[in-house]
Amino acid sequence: MPKITDIPHFNLYGEDAALNEMAFVHIETIAARNQSYNWEIEAHRHDCLWQLVMLNNGYLTTNIDDKSKKYYGPAIFWIPPTTVHGFAPLPGSTGYVLSIVDSFLHDIIANKLKSEFVQLTHPIGLALRSEDKITSDMLSLLEDINKEFLERQHGREAMISAKVNALLVHLGRATSALASADRNHKHIKKNETFEQFRQLIEHHYIEHWSVSDYASQIGMTESKLYALCKKMTDQTPSKIIQQRLLIEAKRNLVYTIKPINVIAYELGFQDPAYFSRFFNQQTGISARDFRRRHQV
Repeated sequence: MPKITDIPHFNLYGEDAALNEMAFVHIETIAARNQSYNWEIEAHRHDCLWQLVMLNNGYLTTNIDDKSKKYYGPAIFWIPPTTVHGFAPLPGSTGYVLSIVDSFLHDIIANKLKSEFVQLTHPIGLALRSEDKITSDMLSLLEDINKEFLERQHGREAMISAKVNALLVHLGRATSALASADRNHKHIKKNETFEQFRQLIEHHYIEHWSVSDYASQIGMTESKLYALCKKMTDQTPSKIIQQRLLIEAKRNLVYTIKPINVIAYELGFQDPAYFSRFFNQQTGISARDFRRRHQV
């Protein structure tokens, strides 16, 4: 496994385009994702994406964190943000790759779902049985999500939200028995603490909390939070917070007609000029030029 500093950060594998991080979900077949890469997705990670991979037919070798394992279809995999992972499917294998933007996932899943299926905060690899109803139900939901994603009808986001929720309930049920098995407690604790930090960012990034504010809320020192974030993502807490603010700025610039100064105020900037400097420093172009280049 490469050193963490050598692991590439992607939105979708091999793609760094700015618009990827603003789409709420992305779904495609295993074949579509893998054919361009000679059926081998090398070790990488996503800082703001959750991924669900369902293998229907064929087999693949997974590399998740530091563990390598071969699975035959049907099987399902759940990859939280920052998890180092890679896949090498048998050419011709079938199934789906569903990518979900972190902020969207937190918006649509209920607290009850989070508390009942805490195992979904960790990577999952699970062999399934083709004759089980839960297997056919999950495959059917992915087929429905793919159809909604491609057809782009009115109510598309609401329909996909409902399907994703149902899919995660099925995944949670299928993995409940694995929640406490074969896991290192210390590693779980780090994942849970980092996930708590990410959830706090979702609630407070517009308030421009400092790193000290987040660390205090979690109950740890700034230096320990810094070490945790570097360990999990090779990024500083400040960078992670800035990325979330930047994603929201880009979405507003592309998908709304709000004046830039209004966007700045809504994102918690007291001075639109400071927002403009922040955006330019993070992206290398002005907010106005970014809007011209990408607005739909």
